[in-house]
Amino acid sequence: MDLIYMDKNGIEKGVLRNYSLDLDCGDTNDFQIAVGIYNNVLKHTDMFYIENTEYGGIIDSVKADTRNSKIYYSGRTWRGILSKKIIRPLPGDDYYIVSGEANEIIAELIDYVDLNNLFVVPGTTDIIINTYRFNRYTDVLSGLTAMLKTADARLKIRYKNGYIELGAEPVIDYSDEIEFSQDNKINFIAEDNRGGVNHLICLGSGEMSARQVVDLYVDENGNIGSTQYYFGIDEIVDIFDYPNAESLQELKYYGVRRLQELLNSQRVEVNIEDMELELGDVIAGREKITGLYVSRPITQKIVRINNGITKIEYKVGD
Repeated sequence: MDLIYMDKNGIEKGVLRNYSLDLDCGDTNDFQIAVGIYNNVLKHTDMFYIENTEYGGIIDSVKADTRNSKIYYSGRTWRGILSKKIIRPLPGDDYYIVSGEANEIIAELIDYVDLNNLFVVPGTTDIIINTYRFNRYTDVLSGLTAMLKTADARLKIRYKNGYIELGAEPVIDYSDEIEFSQDNKINFIAEDNRGGVNHLICLGSGEMSARQVVDLYVDENGNIGSTQYYFGIDEIVDIFDYPNAESLQELKYYGVRRLQELLNSQRVEVNIEDMELELGDVIAGREKITGLYVSRPITQKIVRINNGITKIEYKVGD
């Protein structure tokens, strides 16, 4: 893969040679490039890309280490840039609310946070967003990811023909055709945590007996509702303190989001060398000895390029 570097105005400066790259998509959304100390060709605010991938970003830090004769460049990926922009409600509004075709919304938002000189949004899709309310002062990456999830879609980023394309695509479920196990001769880690919270007590505004209280419960299928399913030793309770809630509806809204972070979780970590998958796509993993089966969306990709060899580690689930 050719790693092309350019200045902050997008003017290409060359192809980086003899480098190693460690890049995260979906978690820290940052990268580190290492080169020999006499291969110091990049500087702050330079950007890089690998054509037809989302592997790229802007250099924020340059570090020289004479002990091993290396230069390290690090910074934000394209997703990392989105994560450092905040969606503020419009003046006079409590929330930033959108509705309509997904790419039109993305284009509107990119313009709103002043990133339209970096990203371009391709044509319209068949993905429709029905009146979505962003969390107050959420970052753009988290906001778009959560919004698209409501429509079974994901955010796709590609550097293509001189532009960083940003748009919505339907999630692809590979779980019926791709199942990783020992039979694939692939080493992986699978974890099924059933000790998550299944009863969340949400505390809103007010004092003492006048304080707002909402109880949220999780059933055996992971659905959140108002009816208790687990009792006794099986019940696992936590508190969500949200004193700024203006209504019971708002308290419940944010309580549900918090409970989704705390309930039972499943995850798979797998290293794959000959397959390219996207964040949000669904794959499956089965561990034959314990019988553990996990079918979940990809939440993180770690891309490592060294000596021209690319390895990608996928993390699936919570």
